[in-house]
Amino acid sequence: IGQGHPMHSAEEEEEEEVIVDEHPLISSQEFASVKKGCRRIFDALVQEVTLQQSALSRYSYGDVDEEQEESEEPEELEELLVQKEGQSEERRRRQEQADLPRLSLLLRGLTNLASCFPELLKPHAGSLLSSMVIHPKMLEQEGTARGYGDLMHILSSSAQLARMCVLQLKEVGEEEEKSIFALQKNLALVANRVRSRRTLTCLLRCLCTLTRGKVSTRSVIFRTFRRYVQFTREYSKGRRKEHLSYVGTALVGAGTLCRHLGRSDAYENEEQQQEFELLHTSLFQLCAKKLSQDPEEVVKRAALQCIGGMLVRKPSLLLDASLSSLVSSALSGKEGSVAQLTVLEAFRVYLEDEDIELSRARQRKETKDETVSGISTFIANEYLPLFIAASFPSLQDGTATATQEAVRMEAVSLLGVILRRGLTAPHCVSSNLIALSAWAEAPSRAACRILMGLHDKDRGVCGINQIAEGIAIAVRHVSSSIPLPQDIAKLRPLPPAAFATALLLLSRDARQVRNLIAALLHRIEVALGSGKEKDMISCFLLVCVLAHLKHQSIDGPLYSIFLLSKRVMTWGTTAMHALQALSE
Repeated sequence: IGQGHPMHSAEEEEEEEVIVDEHPLISSQEFASVKKGCRRIFDALVQEVTLQQSALSRYSYGDVDEEQEESEEPEELEELLVQKEGQSEERRRRQEQADLPRLSLLLRGLTNLASCFPELLKPHAGSLLSSMVIHPKMLEQEGTARGYGDLMHILSSSAQLARMCVLQLKEVGEEEEKSIFALQKNLALVANRVRSRRTLTCLLRCLCTLTRGKVSTRSVIFRTFRRYVQFTREYSKGRRKEHLSYVGTALVGAGTLCRHLGRSDAYENEEQQQEFELLHTSLFQLCAKKLSQDPEEVVKRAALQCIGGMLVRKPSLLLDASLSSLVSSALSGKEGSVAQLTVLEAFRVYLEDEDIELSRARQRKETKDETVSGISTFIANEYLPLFIAASFPSLQDGTATATQEAVRMEAVSLLGVILRRGLTAPHCVSSNLIALSAWAEAPSRAACRILMGLHDKDRGVCGINQIAEGIAIAVRHVSSSIPLPQDIAKLRPLPPAAFATALLLLSRDARQVRNLIAALLHRIEVALGSGKEKDMISCFLLVCVLAHLKHQSIDGPLYSIFLLSKRVMTWGTTAMHALQALSE
């Protein structure tokens, strides 16, 4: 039912909110009944979330007054023991109630319902804001895999709910203002205790969402940012070892807050905005000139993350030659996956935000400064090869980590934004998207969706030559994972359904498939003529692709296998037997 109803994302503005009481799939009476049922479920979830947060609060801080216990008279010892036994039983019961996974599920349920029916939040906005407190009990679970996942779900759901609650509060009263300010102080204090950088980033983003509305409590965010910058300055002067554990947190936190403080409505007055500009310039000079070359790897990576946060609101910093080379190094993966992910995300967020601003300017029939689009064009043209390279899987390292998969997904999403905005020609990227479709992971599926969108707009973008080139790119990428021809036994051929999307673009036309086969056979002949061992591996992979294509004559692939086998005989019996096993 939610698919037919307009969804309200966390980034929508208050004035753009539209509530529709009709549904295209069911009748108005059925939709009203569904909406009424959702309201009852929502009310029950709000009540349960409040109870869970209360249980976490009591379990974290306790209810026993120790000074009162020490003042008890000795003759009341027996009564006190009975009372303490009852208190321990009550404490154990509260501990069972303080269930982090349950709270995570409840908050996700609330977020899903509120995204479909934002009006359900109106009577509960104030109470939800007052109950969204991050207790120490939650941070105890940060070291475990399950607890870390639950904590991330709680923080992300809390951020979305806080954003929607602020939008629903048309007029922020004194009580709501106190609740928001208390929640901000709580999040700022908890941010100093977290160990994971990802948890810190999520906490600070949740903190920033509370100021996007008619709320005047912006001082907490600015004071936190100022403290991070001051601590970074102290570290750069003395480089004390005792500061090493916190400087990474300060840099990551400052970069995250730069994404919010770069907005024009993030300040209470002009003096605060001027101070932010001075702090921002000082932080940029520290990160780009000193901390990015720090001997400590932790500080170096955190500085690159901070630069990524600053680039979201000020991409003109790329005009600095030293920063441009540093960003290129991060995008190529030389500085680690975390820095690579941060820079990719910074570019994507900037391009998406600029697209929103341009569309609003067109709606208001206003002209936009061309330098903004010029920076976007510079980003797309200067770093496009690095974006494409980051989207391909690393086959030499074995199993990819979660961060590496996130890098691939972010790179594919960035390519989609660049194509949607028309910052580069589709034929410059279509062959690489076809090559990406050879794998079955989530980034490859996202590449397939982008590819189908390009094909729907212009069928000439994905022609025979582009598909053949895409298959060749994928084959070269796989063959590059084999350091020596004798290691061909480690080769993992592409699956039979590797290029199903590319073949779907041909509309199952036998003539077009035969043209594709002819193009691939031509590439095999050229590679065989070169005599290079790497090209022989590519030839074998191309033969594997040909074996799964329909509407073909068997003579061409058989002749290619015959020529290939003659070349492989020179590699030795081990490689020849491995190739034979793979071909079977």
